Amino acid sequence: MFTTNRSTEPYCIPIIGKHNVVNAHASVAVCELLLVPEAHIKSGLEGLKLTGMRMEQVKVKDGFTLINDAWNASPASMKAAIETFEALRGYSRKFIILGDMLELGDREKEYHQEIGQMIDPNKIDYVFTIGELGKEIAWGVQKKFKDDERVKVFQDKKNVAQEIRLLVGPQDVVMVKGSRGMQLEEIIRQLSCNGPFPDEG
Repeated sequence: MFTTNRSTEPYCIPIIGKHNVVNAHASVAVCELLLVPEAHIKSGLEGLKLTGMRMEQVKVKDGFTLINDAWNASPASMKAAIETFEALRGYSRKFIILGDMLELGDREKEYHQEIGQMIDPNKIDYVFTIGELGKEIAWGVQKKFKDDERVKVFQDKKNVAQEIRLLVGPQDVVMVKGSRGMQLEEIIRQLSCNGPFPDEG
């Protein structure tokens, strides 16, 4: 929920994240310049829908919540997703699964380490990484997390899903984010249906 200098009532968007509020502000500003009625702006924002796998919330029958943000990842979108996840309230524990951010060039290791270093151990309980560059995220995380058991490095998505199943409980929340090439939605499918893990070959 947010307001602008010209609005008489608050605007609401049905998606989470400060970055989405910033985008909505920009949309409202354009609409106001074009003299779109406030009621139409309000209705449009309330009906906003993101494409799949963008901070998409899935309630699992076992009681915990999945946040599927596996569509893609860049340093900016990764930071925004982590900040949004850290700000969530009402959950017992928070698990975050982060995969490689691909096609970042010569500074790719540095960018991944920076992502790890921004994660607050007081706001996220477990950090799992997947992939070669994911190891760099874990390296950054471990500089701040005193308990190594809260930071785990994987190469196999099946193993991540199995580990989450052992640890996660009702009222917990799990977020998954990585580049499109990592296909991390497979973890979402495994955790949400509780069925056999698809072949990765």
